[in-house]
Parts: sequence; C-alpha cells; structure tokens
Amino acid sequence: MKKNRNGRTRRSNGELAPYRGSIRLPVGSGLDPRTEKHNLTEIYTAVTNGSGELRGYTATSNVSAALDWSNFVGIYEEFRVLGIRVEYHNSYNDAYDPSRGNFAGLIADTHVPVIGPPGNVGDVGQFVNWKTFKSGRPCTHEWRARGVEELQFSNTNAVLPNHGGILWFVNQLNAGTDYGQYVVTYLVEFRGRR
Repeated sequence: MKKNRNGRTRRSNGELAPYRGSIRLPVGSGLDPRTEKHNLTEIYTAVTNGSGELRGYTATSNVSAALDWSNFVGIYEEFRVLGIRVEYHNSYNDAYDPSRGNFAGLIADTHVPVIGPPGNVGDVGQFVNWKTFKSGRPCTHEWRARGVEELQFSNTNAVLPNHGGILWFVNQLNAGTDYGQYVVTYLVEFRGRR
C-alpha cells in the first residue's frame, strides 16, 4: 500500500483501502446526537382469566404503557427499544398449593411482531427461545434488539414500531385468581433532546 499526495492509503492497484473507523448513523436535521439510556417500567397483576389461564405478552410497541413514557416524550425527539425484561413474582409460597393450582407453561421471546396474547401453549412453544414458566416460582425472561431494522431510531410522536417481544402462557389454574405480578422493564435509548 502506498500513500498518495492527499495522505490517503491506496492499494497498489489504485483502489482506496477499506475504511476501518466507526460508522455513525445519520441524525435527523438539527437533532442533538447524544443519547441517553433509561429503564421504563410497567407493573401488572397476574390474574387468571375465566378459563384458569395466565397468558400475556409485551412488545416493543407497548413501551408507551410504561409509567414514565410521557415524561420522556416531552424531552426527546427519537427513541429505540434495546431490550425488554419480564419478571414474574409469585404472590404465595414456592411450594405447590393445591388450592390455587400450580402448573407449568411456557414463556418465549420473538423477533416477529407480537399483536396479542397467545391462545395456547403451542403459540409460545413455536419459538426457539422458550423456557418453562411455573405459576408458583419467580421467572425472568429477556428480549434484546438485534439487526439494523430493530436498532433504528423512531420519532417519539409517531406510531411505535413492533419488532417483537415476549409471550407467556400457563393453564390449568384456578379461574379469577391473583397469582402475583409481572414487572416489565424496557431499556430505551433516547436522542434529540428538545
């Protein structure tokens, strides 16, 4: 490789050598390029439906349900969801309680858009990253953004993108029973401070 008169390195055949520095994604016109990461949280009661099922989901597009989302929308122009964590905390002893029922189901993450809770265990088991979820034990599951599309910034005032999320399903429980809480935490990166 040789240096030309402009100081650029050239290969011997005259082509420019590949760039080895970092690549910065474009920032909207006039936006502050600095970013800040924040954990936004929402909490749900885990109550079975009339059929004795604990089933639910959260998706990247659900971040607007987080308790402090509206505070950040007023401060930043753009955001992206880098990860989601669902923590299930049971409200009774880990030991089997026959009066409540204590059965295993599945919890999984997916990078396919999630638009509602699963209808059965098979809807969760179709995904590669599933694991057993027991109503009588604490459980944590995570989703992490991957790929260029999932890592794009979106306008905080636009329709929120759905890049996937976490689904869970447990059945054969007592109908209408409080089994604990779901704590959903979104790791969100914001930029473009107003």
